[in-house]
Amino acid sequence: MKCLVCSVPYRLHPAPAEARESTRPAASSPGSSAYTAYELARLRSLLGGAGHDVAVADIAPAGRAKVVELLHRTAPDVVVVDASSFQDHSERHFLLDFFHLVKSILPGARTVWAGRDARALADFALTHSTVVDVVLREESDSVLPGLLALWEVRGLDAPLWDIPGVAFP
Repeated sequence: MKCLVCSVPYRLHPAPAEARESTRPAASSPGSSAYTAYELARLRSLLGGAGHDVAVADIAPAGRAKVVELLHRTAPDVVVVDASSFQDHSERHFLLDFFHLVKSILPGARTVWAGRDARALADFALTHSTVVDVVLREESDSVLPGLLALWEVRGLDAPLWDIPGVAFP
């Protein structure tokens, strides 16, 4: 199974003109961290060890054009986003915007939200959007390999009732 494991992009939309022209220093924005790099590498190892074709990308600082190019180039069956550090409500929408982009480019791909905030915000994700296919309510290590194995054997439309630790619409 082809998987893309990535962070949440925060720059899918161009900044407003007044922000681009401002001489004030930019406010701190979310982005890459040592934790993100570690988590992405860990998930690549976990899924690659289970025989999946895994691409990993820290796309937090990437703009829309780079994200679109990545999706076309990798053409994954499954996109897993590890989102474990949302600071406020608005940042949740960056994730949903990204999943909307994934579905517009790869309508048959499955989207999976993993990480600490996924567990806490599963209800938000599943009631506020039709683009989140699965939310991991438990650790990726214990849930993701079984989920991908199910999809690989039974197809991406397989019922998920037998997979503990997932939430889905």
